[in-house]
Amino acid sequence: MEKNIMENQDRLGCPVEARELNWGNEEQIREFPIPDVVLVADCIYYEQSLEPLVSTLYKLCSPDTKVLLSYEERTIGNKPLLQKKFFEMMEEHFCKEKIALEEQHELYRCEDIHIYKFSRR
Repeated sequence: MEKNIMENQDRLGCPVEARELNWGNEEQIREFPIPDVVLVADCIYYEQSLEPLVSTLYKLCSPDTKVLLSYEERTIGNKPLLQKKFFEMMEEHFCKEKIALEEQHELYRCEDIHIYKFSRR
């Protein structure tokens, strides 16, 4: 992540910092600065991780923070149920907006990859 930030610094137009955060770690969450944007990529895998992820995002974000989430839609096993449960949990605390495929970069978009923008209620 640091390499990507460094290579794209002139395109970003603002300071960017990548930091590790263990979901559910209250001490880390308290010490974490309130971000403008949180990027979440392909994190809907295990049922036991959903609550710590949603709780961490809620505690970490201010009403001005934007959460951009991308995930690959998976249709095998319990993945559809996990995705549904995740979005239900997120919608308790966040407003959700799907980023339409047409609004995504034409070289990187894919019908199986979904992008959402969340903001705290």
